[in-house]
Amino acid sequence: MAPSLYIKDMHAKLPTLHYSMADVPNCRITSDGIEGSVVHLAFERELWEGVIEELWALCHEAADRRGNKTGAFHGIHHEHAEAERISLSFLQDRLETDDPIRGFFIRTEDEQQRLQGFIWYTTFTTWTHWFKWDSTAPRAGLKGSNRHGIRWDKSGELSAELEAQQRSGDPTQEGVIWPRVGEIAVMSGLECGGFLLQLVLEEMRSKGLYDYVVVQATESSAGFYDRMGFIRVGALAKYAKPGQDVMRSVSMAYRHFTGPADDVKEMDSSIMMAIRLTEAASPRRVLADHGGILANLGVKIPVSFQVKEKVDAPFFFSRSVKACSERNVVIGPRATRMQLQQLSEALGSSSSLNTCCIDGWSVKKSRRNVAGDVWMIPKAYRSWMFQRGSFPNF
Repeated sequence: MAPSLYIKDMHAKLPTLHYSMADVPNCRITSDGIEGSVVHLAFERELWEGVIEELWALCHEAADRRGNKTGAFHGIHHEHAEAERISLSFLQDRLETDDPIRGFFIRTEDEQQRLQGFIWYTTFTTWTHWFKWDSTAPRAGLKGSNRHGIRWDKSGELSAELEAQQRSGDPTQEGVIWPRVGEIAVMSGLECGGFLLQLVLEEMRSKGLYDYVVVQATESSAGFYDRMGFIRVGALAKYAKPGQDVMRSVSMAYRHFTGPADDVKEMDSSIMMAIRLTEAASPRRVLADHGGILANLGVKIPVSFQVKEKVDAPFFFSRSVKACSERNVVIGPRATRMQLQQLSEALGSSSSLNTCCIDGWSVKKSRRNVAGDVWMIPKAYRSWMFQRGSFPNF
């Protein structure tokens, strides 16, 4: 079943944090990087769940500041639109549903480490029995949308490419998963949205994770995504109550993050935007002449991440997997070679590949235990050997 709908939670009671969100300074982003802030790697679901109320408070603070600057405006769906505020239930539902979850925080470079921005992305998933990307279909509602200043897929070329992508799954269970289409799930920030989005697009492109990236934009964020290289695309879906024939239902403009039997007639259609994940698709504003943001994490941009260290254990545990201690490391422009290697390992990791240090490693690539040795994935072995000053070749 699909999560609950996005809610414009205008007057919610926000949590009490150990600092005042209103006092958090805006990020200072320059063409050469970021000043007074640290980028934090956030690749595990548990980490996001532990700060969900802080994320929610930041979403509201960012919307308040944006609203104070723009006020009401002529939106895509409404004549008098305002900056949207994300509900706590929406964040909780996405955290429970999105798989994988990978992203970044930005926090102040002080003892309080106050949150200034965050972004996470996942694999695009739909929860309808019938879905089609189509920008030129009248029911998609895109024709004439350029009057709002947002570029759209007039030729239908981009929507046709998206429609040709592989997908599979059950819309009533895990959803229909599009493995080569990424999605910007949630993002908010205090003057650092462009920085975060550039970083995520660079990472997705560097890893070869996806060929396209989509996002469900809001009235107030559509212009931002347009400036970052996204264009509006059309999508159609059919919704039917249990027992009804979905193929007899009339297609309508898609509502993202809704279930196959939801009543969506009173909902605004989703503002779906997409980008091809190519080098030239999105503008690179930060460190453009130095390879971008991702290439300069730990070199020109301070970054925080967790490293695992081997814990000594009694000899009679030598054939068992040993626990590792974890500590946060912050590195910046004067990072050592070892720190950059640790960062590289952290950037390449995922929650499914995190492993503990193991004694008695035998230099074999097979999963078969030999003479009491315990198999370790090559990535973990490289990290383990690096701490001992030697470097494996594979």
